[in-house]
Amino acid sequence: MPKNTYYFPHDCNAHDDVKLRALKKKYGCAGYGQWWLLCEFLRAEDNCRLPYSDLTFDGLADVYGIEPSEVKSFIDDCIMKFRDEGVGLLAKKDSYFYAPRQLRDFQDYESKIEMRRKAGRISAERRAVPTVDIKVEESGSSIIDDKLKGMIAFYESEIGMVTPGLLERIKDASNTYPDGWFEKAVAEAVLYGSRNLKYIETILERWHTRGIKVTEKKDVAKMSTRLVENE
Repeated sequence: MPKNTYYFPHDCNAHDDVKLRALKKKYGCAGYGQWWLLCEFLRAEDNCRLPYSDLTFDGLADVYGIEPSEVKSFIDDCIMKFRDEGVGLLAKKDSYFYAPRQLRDFQDYESKIEMRRKAGRISAERRAVPTVDIKVEESGSSIIDDKLKGMIAFYESEIGMVTPGLLERIKDASNTYPDGWFEKAVAEAVLYGSRNLKYIETILERWHTRGIKVTEKKDVAKMSTRLVENE
């Protein structure tokens, strides 16, 4: 899929990271600036990596205004010295180097985008098909329209089986929220490891109260929803 090279997260408390503190201790604020410039260059590359080569050192030296040998020393320190729990600011594999944290964030971001695209495709396919009523055995005589059918199918594909009790709550969501919101909320819940209907309902209630655009934070442990893209 096309890569959005305009996005990568920069934590507001990155300066407190133990590895970046070690970097600043040796290289000062100039080195801290060099680090984030390097992150920008890495993010713009395929697979967020650069060749570990003289050509790369020469190119970065022109940008930093320092010697290529100083660039190599800086990168080597980021690989070998500025480490915590066995992980460095940079890692080297074969003839390339990359930032492990940045690569993980990029993969998470791509996963989020794919989840939202999947939700959007399902929503679009549901709108394109004439409504057909079907019966669901677990719900007795309940009649499920096409919108609710799509919500159930997406929930079961990403979370798990819909029991009669869950079905009633999903019905409520179908009657309460605009088309497509439920699938987006499921995608958010899966992305952040909260695979349960209560978390999904919390997301929907927040969007309903505050609007579907919510504050985006990088720290997954502290967030409950993310910015939903305009489609």
